[in-house]
Amino acid sequence: MPIPKDEMKSFNNFLRESRLPSSRKMSDRAIANYEKEHGKITSALLRKNFSQIIADCIRIENRMFDEIMNEIRESWGIDLLGNTERNRSFPVISGLIDQAIAVLNAKDAVEEKLASVIKILQEINDGVSFGMKQSGKTRAGAAFQNYLESFFDRLDLQYDRQQAIRPGEVLDLVFPNLKLLQERYQDAIIMECQTTLKDRFRLSLGKAHEQVGTTKFIATLTGTNIITASDHLDLTDAKINEIRDNHWRLVALREIAEQKNSPTIISFEDFVNKEYPNRSGLWST
Repeated sequence: MPIPKDEMKSFNNFLRESRLPSSRKMSDRAIANYEKEHGKITSALLRKNFSQIIADCIRIENRMFDEIMNEIRESWGIDLLGNTERNRSFPVISGLIDQAIAVLNAKDAVEEKLASVIKILQEINDGVSFGMKQSGKTRAGAAFQNYLESFFDRLDLQYDRQQAIRPGEVLDLVFPNLKLLQERYQDAIIMECQTTLKDRFRLSLGKAHEQVGTTKFIATLTGTNIITASDHLDLTDAKINEIRDNHWRLVALREIAEQKNSPTIISFEDFVNKEYPNRSGLWST
């Protein structure tokens, strides 16, 4: 009997909950590891090297995540057998592992038992591997915003996070707050977070259409293969023009901003040292 999709999804959630810290805790640990090696991340360092610091923290967290995912792939059977509710929560998966245990306890030749166990557990192994891969994609986006918020806090930038401007339309970051965006939207800043510029960036372009004149940015890590092995192919001239034509700009790693040399793209350093200070001067009036 094939494993039901809902059961496989629940099983992967159980495995992550048992071994994987929350996204925020993972990012905090990565920052702690960075600071252990390089020293404290101060506001002065962020103003000078924001791009390098956030890229290094992402790489550290990627390594931490991969280590935990490997642990889960190797130890899912132990975690399952240690769950006293396994037969109720994961009946098909529990049935398969019980079959595998029965094979191991049989008196057949070792080669036959090994072949049978591999075949019995193949669907579970494939499902766990696929689930961990999907989890990695979700985690990367959350981690990116975690670092932005942590570093913006260290720089004493004012912002609201995850603000709904209408039903079904949520903005990742609003500077300085939603109240100013609603009352004087031309003075506010909107920032969407997209780790890469796959098709999902167009979801950001579709937001805040009524806020004409608001400064709008998509923050991204694309261009240096930090997120995927091919994200250096994402930032095409056509996409840059599409972003410009929709009255948005990009905040990117300094290396990419300098490489592209486009008025549509600024670096994280330019955002915190120029764009934010220039706009924040309007907020007290």
